[in-house]
Amino acid sequence: MKNMTILGLNIGAIIEELCVHQNRPWNRGMANDSSDFVMLNLLFDRINNTDFCDDFIYQGPLYRIHCGYCGIEVDDNSFSVGRIAENNSRWILPKTIYDDNVVSFSKCCDFTKRVYYHVLDDVPAVIIRVNTKSLKGIDINKFYDKYGSDFDLSYNDRFRDEQEVLFPLLEDHVIKEYVCTPKQFNYYMRNVVN
Repeated sequence: MKNMTILGLNIGAIIEELCVHQNRPWNRGMANDSSDFVMLNLLFDRINNTDFCDDFIYQGPLYRIHCGYCGIEVDDNSFSVGRIAENNSRWILPKTIYDDNVVSFSKCCDFTKRVYYHVLDDVPAVIIRVNTKSLKGIDINKFYDKYGSDFDLSYNDRFRDEQEVLFPLLEDHVIKEYVCTPKQFNYYMRNVVN
């Protein structure tokens, strides 16, 4: 079982990378050093360059959040929102960096859920709404459900409610980028069914 493959890629190696990927924070939009996830990027590339069909393939709307932090200095990769405090501190958000490597998205637009324990629901963040269009993302829960039981690597069920899909942050797939609180985003998305 350990040598099972999908599209010529070792499933065990893919699951190892998924385990590492899921334990990295989304904070400040820097969850990914894409060089660490060769197998995940290869899997994405292969499912999008073949007629391959499987339960773990996802197409449709996706959402990503980049949280901010309190600081003094704003650099070329960030911007501040809100008032500047007496001590010169401000709320700093990352500028979105587009890239061809897969990153974490959610099928759910509600970042106020308890599963997002690190997200403050009343503090501004950058929330990105995309659509996969003709490309296919990798639904992590469905991948584990189908292939994970054959491996000793543990899948952290705590992440199941994140409804995570791996997909690259491509500018031409962005519907809109919001700078708002997760509570405000919920209001904007109130008519969206997830």
